[in-house]
Amino acid sequence: MLLVRNIRLPLSCPDPDAEAAAQALHILRVPAHKAARCGVAKLSVDARHGKPVLVYTMAITLKDEGEESAYAGASPCVCFTQPARFSFSVGDTALKTRPVVVGLGPAGLFAALLLACALLVLPAAGLAAS
Repeated sequence: MLLVRNIRLPLSCPDPDAEAAAQALHILRVPAHKAARCGVAKLSVDARHGKPVLVYTMAITLKDEGEESAYAGASPCVCFTQPARFSFSVGDTALKTRPVVVGLGPAGLFAALLLACALLVLPAAGLAAS
């Protein structure tokens, strides 16, 4: 996956997502038919200099993923990255007590989500869905 950062568009742009995608492909010098996916990875608003502008980071995946590393040096705002792969294992020992998630930040909410999914999928793992 290629990330094209710092695509700046005015707030008055009629279709900013499509325009950001077109600019990202132009920066990469890639024809549109070679792109498998083109999506918004990050969107922010920069209002530091009087006129607010939209600042996009676009994620581009090519049909031939082997070519992606060659396009990484197309511009200083382009980088090549691999998407993160997450895998979580479920234990085989039953819990004696119910689990407790401490904290309601991003990590705590994610832990609670994983526990809730495990309770729905694997009720025989020692936790009764209640």
